[in-house]
Order: sequence, then C-alpha cells, then structure tokens
Amino acid sequence: MDTPAAALTPRTARQTTRRTSRGQSRVTEGWRAREYLDDGIAHVEIRDRSGCLQVIIANAAELYWALPIGFPTARVSLPNWRLKLPEGCTSAEVYECSNFILMRYSNGKDVLWFIQPR
Repeated sequence: MDTPAAALTPRTARQTTRRTSRGQSRVTEGWRAREYLDDGIAHVEIRDRSGCLQVIIANAAELYWALPIGFPTARVSLPNWRLKLPEGCTSAEVYECSNFILMRYSNGKDVLWFIQPR
C-alpha cells in the first residue's frame, strides 16, 4: 500500500482523566490500584508488588468487563458470567470501592479474579 502520510487522517487524542474519588476506594497492602476515566468509562488497573500489571476492570452503567492484558490474560469472573473457582484456592480481597469488591482466588497455580458488585 502506497499512501502518502499527508493523506492519513490524524487521530484525535483520547480524553483520559484520573479519578479523584480516592477516599472512597481501598487497596490491600502489597497491591497498587490506578483509577481513571476514559471516555466516561471507569477503569481500575491492578498491579502487584513488583509493578506488574495483573488486571484492568472497566465499568459503565453497572456493566463490568476485563480488558485483555498480559499473557496469559487474566481470568475474571464477571457478575453476569461466573467462572468456576480453582480447586483448593484461597481468597484475598485486593480492591474495594463504592461500586464493587475485587477478589483474587488462587491455589498457587491458577488465579481467578472475581468482581462482586455492591
């Protein structure tokens, strides 16, 4: 394809803003959360102690979904699509806000993130 650069339509910058309601959310020690709004959709990005991105949860109008990140991508049990918990797993609450609680279930090999709406 031979397209001159001037013929390409410039992309518009997406509006991404950091959420300021920090007092309403809680992150368990050893985890980091980054909350932001992207085109009116709330996102929560969860990183582990080493800074590795584990999961991104998006929420709009009480509909939740997980963004496909990492390899392998995080398994996430959504309110409208529940997944089976790993056998012999332990649970840990990682993130809590006014809309939902994010739990992490792990048996040392398999991990499942679980969104529990409020």
